[in-house]
Amino acid sequence: YKDSQADLQKRDSDLTAAIVGELQEVIAEYGKDKGYALILEASGSSVLYGDDSLDLTDKIIDLYNDRD
Repeated sequence: YKDSQADLQKRDSDLTAAIVGELQEVIAEYGKDKGYALILEASGSSVLYGDDSLDLTDKIIDLYNDRD
């Protein structure tokens, strides 16, 4: 049981890392194309306030989902 649980956790970690890597590429490309100097993660503790009009989440998700 513990071995299979560890295997599942490893697989989950690997898949999550792959998705995060792909998202970072999409975000970097979007930022370069749109002339952004910086894109912050809204859930990070360093963002104390951000106007909703600046939220790129839906745009990034759409770009990620539209990839070939």
